[in-house]
Amino acid sequence: MKRTLWAWAAALTCAAFVSMPAYAGAITGLVNTGAGLTDGQVDTNYVVVSVPSADGTSSGATVVADNGSFPFPYWMVPPTGSNWISAFGRNSNLDPSASGTYDYRLTFQVQAGLAFTITGEWASDNSGSEILVNGAPSSQTAAGFSSLSYFSVSGVGESSGQDTLDFIVVNDAQNGGNPTGLLVENFDYTVPEPASMTLLGVGLAGLGLISRRRRRA
Repeated sequence: MKRTLWAWAAALTCAAFVSMPAYAGAITGLVNTGAGLTDGQVDTNYVVVSVPSADGTSSGATVVADNGSFPFPYWMVPPTGSNWISAFGRNSNLDPSASGTYDYRLTFQVQAGLAFTITGEWASDNSGSEILVNGAPSSQTAAGFSSLSYFSVSGVGESSGQDTLDFIVVNDAQNGGNPTGLLVENFDYTVPEPASMTLLGVGLAGLGLISRRRRRA
């Protein structure tokens, strides 16, 4: 009797893991800022979707590499595989009289309805006030431009297949010497494995039912 139950348990457990969905690559499009680009090139992975009205319309996020010119060395040197980007390059005359808010958007893809958690690190000039996940706030902030801040955000895949991370950066008002920038790197993510857990639960429930029937007989 016990051998039979253990055999059932082993078979059902194996079935659960064999049927487990392959989640490697379940999220695509999580790219560091400025990945693989050099100074002055446009990072097409990130789009500046909102800038202060006084600054007009941005043509895109521009890579700002560490080449020894301002705003370096004030900005931290970007880790290998990433670079700073800015709505207006190294423009040092932004937001002279009122703090400006900039929205840098990264679009990525995840299976519709799939829950996920994304982690990484970011730095900003001046401060990162929020990360929006598909438009929802996550209460994640970045301290500034001299060091990286860890973030962890969660969401559910959109039915459209187009998911977004919006990095909201506040540039403090300053008359001169006042660029804005964003650095994001070290992305990672986790997703659940609902199918395998469901199958395992059904299998264990079935074992319990078989056991009760044996005892009654």
